[in-house]
Amino acid sequence: MIYGSEDSLFGDEALQQIAPEHSRGIIEIAGADHGLEVGNVRENLSRLQYIVDLYVQFLTSGAVEK
Repeated sequence: MIYGSEDSLFGDEALQQIAPEHSRGIIEIAGADHGLEVGNVRENLSRLQYIVDLYVQFLTSGAVEK
């Protein structure tokens, strides 16, 4: 799961409700909102590339290295 640190819909309380055995694949995008955007187009594109790379890594190897 990927979420933004500034997400108003998914915060610390929701994060703490995830069972430890399922929390291994949780990735926080610093400064990002619920849409994983930070308000700067270039930075949004950079973070989108990072997220795409994570998906490719997961789909090809079954694991993600943060």
